[in-house]
Amino acid sequence: MRCYQEAMMRLDATERAALYMGLNGEDVAELLELVEKATGNAVTPRQMMLNLQVVKDGSKSAAQAARLAQHETILKNRGAGRAAAPVSPEQAMMAAVADVLPEEELKEQKKQVAVKDAHHIATLMAEFLEADLHKYLPGNDREAFCLLLNDFQKVIKEGK
Repeated sequence: MRCYQEAMMRLDATERAALYMGLNGEDVAELLELVEKATGNAVTPRQMMLNLQVVKDGSKSAAQAARLAQHETILKNRGAGRAAAPVSPEQAMMAAVADVLPEEELKEQKKQVAVKDAHHIATLMAEFLEADLHKYLPGNDREAFCLLLNDFQKVIKEGK
């Protein structure tokens, strides 16, 4: 009912009469424009309700989110003795990151990535040589490629 009232308030008397006639099956040329004007060019019923401001968007403002976070902190600390000192957002972020990835896990992840990438590079190099693509490299590119491979070899052997 509220959507109907809000939609009709957007139309003047002649537009309302034309809309009623069109909805009753009579041929009205501007019916589509009238419906778009009345509903705010909505495609879905939910969009129409939002356009007509019958319902509010569910997203929270930053202030609401901060209040909610404050209450969650209070509830977490309830009964734990003294209240915790306020924490800056930067400190909270650093603590969260430190808790999520201990150093050992980070090393294990890097090890897995290194093994996977090394295997991928070796596969690509084997395909490159099997297809004899190195023959098609111009002289300067071939020399640069060789230097790059030598540099990779030195770095990998030294283990830096």
